[in-house]
Amino acid sequence: MPLLAELKENRVFIYDSYIHKETIKEMPGRRWHPECKAWSVPCTSESLITLHLTGCKMSGTLLDKAQAAHQQSMSKNAPKSPLEPMPIKARPYAHQITGYNLACMALGIFAGCDTS
Repeated sequence: MPLLAELKENRVFIYDSYIHKETIKEMPGRRWHPECKAWSVPCTSESLITLHLTGCKMSGTLLDKAQAAHQQSMSKNAPKSPLEPMPIKARPYAHQITGYNLACMALGIFAGCDTS
């Protein structure tokens, strides 16, 4: 069952959140509202990204904000280039570079690669 979220007074109210309550409890600034049986979190890019990644069903404006925050976060953290040349002919996408770099580091394929 997807979470339902809506924006009220610069806070995101989350309904039907029993399955994801432990995730919500880890979010900074969360509050439980017993009168409406809902959690609320501040409307920050981190909160929106977390809710978006948990599959939260959001209204149009809130969904747009979450997607924009997620895109911005992904572009900031995306690697610029692979640690070593990739064995492909096409230009790789950012997620492919990320996966390639993680796999190479985890498997120790390229010893001595500096990841900083």
